[in-house]
Amino acid sequence: MSPGDRWQNVQQKIEEYFAVEVHQVWVVEPDNQRVLIYDSPISFHKFEAGDVIKGEGVLEGFALNVTELFAR
Repeated sequence: MSPGDRWQNVQQKIEEYFAVEVHQVWVVEPDNQRVLIYDSPISFHKFEAGDVIKGEGVLEGFALNVTELFAR
């Protein structure tokens, strides 16, 4: 998310991605240091500092430590 993004606009964009058959949408929130991974427009998983995101499907074998993502 960019600093000026509003959640209403982000939610609309998430719905647009799923409408064109995207399988997952990742929303990265730098201010809150978390990642939201949507499996549908209304279902998501929240990852915060200390959590490790593990890829599935085409991202099998991918792993990302959320703490490292936001390290300066």
